[in-house]
Amino acid sequence: MLEHVYVIEVPGFERAEQSVAPSGADGYQSTYVSAETGAMIHLVVDRGTVDEAACGCERDGDAWYRAGGTHAWLRAEDGHTVTVDADAATVDRDTLRAALTSARPATDAELDEILPETGSRRPVERGDLPPAGDAAPQDPENASG
Repeated sequence: MLEHVYVIEVPGFERAEQSVAPSGADGYQSTYVSAETGAMIHLVVDRGTVDEAACGCERDGDAWYRAGGTHAWLRAEDGHTVTVDADAATVDRDTLRAALTSARPATDAELDEILPETGSRRPVERGDLPPAGDAAPQDPENASG
């Protein structure tokens, strides 16, 4: 999966830490958000190639563009695809293309920043779970007031 961890650089957009997640069997995804407008660009890197007929895309140079309410740019690269998509009402086509153009594998330092720490952490002690049964919280009748 590490070869699928990519970053993008778009002025005004920052990666939302909580958005970093696997995609598919061993891909990667994250979302970049504009603090100013709330607009979001979603980045996905996964195994495969771009099938122009299946994706409903139009070829534009070294990439493919798919129009719609959520529009996307895709690029095939070394046995995987890099995709950026966004709401067309909040991120224009040129900004989204710039995101795809800037997409690159994360450096070792960026991997350390992006990926969660490894190792086991103890589960959080909740205190409201019964010691036996289905572990549903106990909510006595009329307790909400």
